Amino acid sequence: MHPATDPASSDPVLSLPPIKRAAYSDRTAVLMAEMSRLAYIPFEQPRDKDLDQVIGQIRASKNDEHARNILNDFYRNYRTAGQNEARQELVNGLARLGFKLVSTYAVGETQAFLSIKEHLDGRGSGAPGILVLSFRGTERKVQDWKTDLKARKTIMRLSGIPVHQGFWEAFNLVRPKISSDLAPLIDAGYTLYMTGHSLGGALALIATREIGSDSTGACYTFGQPRVSGYGFAQQIKTPIYRVVNASDIVPRVPPSVLPKVLLFALRIVRFPGRVW
Repeated sequence: MHPATDPASSDPVLSLPPIKRAAYSDRTAVLMAEMSRLAYIPFEQPRDKDLDQVIGQIRASKNDEHARNILNDFYRNYRTAGQNEARQELVNGLARLGFKLVSTYAVGETQAFLSIKEHLDGRGSGAPGILVLSFRGTERKVQDWKTDLKARKTIMRLSGIPVHQGFWEAFNLVRPKISSDLAPLIDAGYTLYMTGHSLGGALALIATREIGSDSTGACYTFGQPRVSGYGFAQQIKTPIYRVVNASDIVPRVPPSVLPKVLLFALRIVRFPGRVW
C-alpha cells in the first residue's frame, strides 16, 4: 500500500517542518511520506492512457503497414508527450510543498528523484535550504518483485558487511548520477534528507550509508524491508527513522536468524510416528 495521498497540501504547517534538526518530527515524517508518494509518479515512461490509446489504434488498423506507422508515430510523439505530462505532475506535486525538481533517475528498474527547497523560512533569507532524495518503492512489476525476493547475501565492497543483494544492486544502478548531482549542492551547504516507501525505503537506507555525509539530516523510511544487520547500522551516523505498520509483513523480509533456528529445530524434533 502506498503512502497516503497528498497529506501535506491539507495543512500549510506541514510544508514548514523543523527539518534542520536531527530529532524525529511528525511534520518532517509527513513531508517525507509525501515525497515517497510522489516517487510513484511514472516520470520515466508514457502514461497508461497514452499506451491504451495506441494499442486501441493498432488493433483497429487496416493492415500491418498502418499498424507500423501508428507505432512509429507513438515513439516520435506520444511517448515524449506522456513523459512530459508525468514529469509535470511531479513538478506540480513538489511545488505544492515549496520544492523544485533537480533531477530524476531511472536506470533499469530503479527510480528516484532529487528535489530542493531553496529557503527554509520561505522569506528568501539566503541561507541554504534542504535536498530530498526519494526512491520509488515496489510496483506491480515482475522485476521489482525479483529485486525484493533476491535475498541471498553478498559482501559489500571494502567493508566486508553482508547486505541484501537485490537492494544493493538496485541502488548501484543510479548511484553514479546521484553522486554527481549531489556533490555541488552539498558543497554549497544544503542539508540532504533521504526517504522511500517499501523497496524505496531499503534503497534510501543504503544511500544514507553510501553517499550520506555530515550534511545528511536524516533518513525517513516507510514499510522498509530489512537491508542488513547490526554491522551495517554501526557505520551510519545519520539518524534513521523507520516507520512501519505492526501488521505489515514487508518490514520482516528477509526473515531474521530466529525463524531459521526454529525451522532447523522443527526439522530434527521427533513427533510420534514421523520426523518433521
